[in-house]
Amino acid sequence: MAITNERLGEYKRASEHSQRAVELRRKFLGPDDELTLEAEKQDAWIKYRLGQYKDALKAYRDLTERSENSLGEASTLHVRIVSNLARVEADCGIATLDEELLRSNIDKVERNLGPDSEIAIDMYATLASVLSARGKYAEAEEIYRQLINTHSSRFGIDHPRVHAWKTNLAVKMSQGGKNEKAEEMLRDSLREFRQRLGPDHEMTLTAMANLAICLGRQAKTEARIELLNDALDLAKAKFGEAHEVTLGAELILATNIIDDWELRRDRLQEIAKKCREALPPLHSRTLNAMELLSDAELHLGNYDFADQTSRQLISMCQEAFGMESPEVYRHRRKLAQSLILQRHFDDAAELLQESVYELEMHDIADVEICLLYTSDAA
Repeated sequence: MAITNERLGEYKRASEHSQRAVELRRKFLGPDDELTLEAEKQDAWIKYRLGQYKDALKAYRDLTERSENSLGEASTLHVRIVSNLARVEADCGIATLDEELLRSNIDKVERNLGPDSEIAIDMYATLASVLSARGKYAEAEEIYRQLINTHSSRFGIDHPRVHAWKTNLAVKMSQGGKNEKAEEMLRDSLREFRQRLGPDHEMTLTAMANLAICLGRQAKTEARIELLNDALDLAKAKFGEAHEVTLGAELILATNIIDDWELRRDRLQEIAKKCREALPPLHSRTLNAMELLSDAELHLGNYDFADQTSRQLISMCQEAFGMESPEVYRHRRKLAQSLILQRHFDDAAELLQESVYELEMHDIADVEICLLYTSDAA
């Protein structure tokens, strides 16, 4: 989602220019002129690349409404703004809150540009990722199958889009428990990526990690370890030690190979430190490293550290994504689980009840248990 320090300065300079362009166009052309809206769209994208997710989402949502009112839903600029909003929401995890709105935006794009437009196709892929995030693997699978069956002939079987759809389909199948078929598809995808893009391309390395995770679900330990080590070595050789691709490979390796929890904790501390030094603070790799480290500390019974990290993650995700994001909910729930283990039932119940989400069944059960223990203690 975000960027490494190497390009951070470029985006900051671009941000200064884009903000100045917005100011001038608003002053001389008005806030709803097409050129003004175009400049604001560019400024919103730069905010997103700088990791200013909350500001970017707010800007895109405002632009969506204004561009439709001033230009109409059939305008090319409005459709592009809708597409960008869908992508940013999906990357930030926000779209899992509003699946119906995403479907409505897809319908809007199809009406105005046709079902075969590349924007509509990309938004269907976004919808599939949203469904997967909500655990609707069968629905996500069906969308990827439709994309492959409908558009492979148009783009060609070697097109990166088609490869990505096939890989994502296999990953969703593996997540849904169809591991043998998923492994076969993932091996095919990896072979195609190696032939087409080379052994150390980022997409090739991602395919290696996906296959390794699938192998792990089938207890094929030696093959999994070999594949993950190869991926890490290739990433280090091409991107260097501090690149987000390499750090992602290190996180996968640490959590899939190191069974001793103290050793895993120590390794995750090292990786988390690298992420904080090399990447922006709200980069997905940084947040992921912190969460995995917190999980390890919780497993080892180091509740104070785990709770402190969970609270820090809640604050960071609220700032980046807003109160209603799945990330905030997930970290709230993890903190509540830790509090339950420490028998702080009243605090855990309050934390779960404060969730902006409609409580799921396991949450309701946890709240009732917490209140029962609190009542007994009183």
